[in-house]
Amino acid sequence: MVKTVIIAVSDVHLGYTKQKDDFKNFLDYIKEKEVHRLVIIGDFLDMWRRDIAGVVIQNTDIFWKLEELQNQNKIIDIIAGNHDYHIKNLKKEYGYQFSFHESGLDIVEYGKIYSFYHGYEFDNFQNEAYFEALCYTSDVTGEQFSDFWEYLQKGDKFWQRFLNFFRKKNIEEAVKAMLTPPEQRLEKEYDKVRRKALKEKEDKGKDFLIYGHTHEPFVDQTQTIANTGSWVKPEIDPGKIPHYNTYLEIYEDSIILKKWVKGKEEMIKPKFSTTQLERLAKLW
Repeated sequence: MVKTVIIAVSDVHLGYTKQKDDFKNFLDYIKEKEVHRLVIIGDFLDMWRRDIAGVVIQNTDIFWKLEELQNQNKIIDIIAGNHDYHIKNLKKEYGYQFSFHESGLDIVEYGKIYSFYHGYEFDNFQNEAYFEALCYTSDVTGEQFSDFWEYLQKGDKFWQRFLNFFRKKNIEEAVKAMLTPPEQRLEKEYDKVRRKALKEKEDKGKDFLIYGHTHEPFVDQTQTIANTGSWVKPEIDPGKIPHYNTYLEIYEDSIILKKWVKGKEEMIKPKFSTTQLERLAKLW
């Protein structure tokens, strides 16, 4: 059997997605597969749409399965995303039994550097100053901004006082944009996100850059950047539904994009050609 070095997933959005059972089955599949490492690249939990305690309690069965994988000497890495940004504080208060990373991770395999980011860093619609507050919002969508605004007014942190200089209406519009699903918010922005990811890879001198966040799974044919996609079925026109339940298998000489369908893995063809990526690079 060919050994898989790393499996990367992101944007599972536990507590929000309807694909939880699929993901549980996927973890059982990994348990039987020769996987060296599982990297969860952010938005594992959805704390923007569920209360923090509730979403953790509801998904203890998933954490048990991760522990089982770790007991098999598989490394479990978890990177904070924008929707589960509060896990940074949980790490400080309670610790984690898994390998936790606040803002990205570099892994060296076969003498190459694989750099993992959640991907909100490349999205102009996201504002990191709001992430923690959004983790304290209500389950009820209609109350979400009210809860968010109430949280901003508490305490006397510099960034909270700084935000008071801005109009509430402007902040509300920014938050609504952040809460819009990626397939709607980024429909005309994907090229910009990919260009920023490519530039980050080149500027930092990494061999590969892998990210999530946009829910747009792809692997370029030059194997330099890739996106894990998501485990959320988007609510858009049936004829436009992109792939979901997706993940990456990272080998010594390739990165392969796959999809988990009815308890089985399926290959997904690379989306971008070398020519397309060279064209994007020239637009920096």
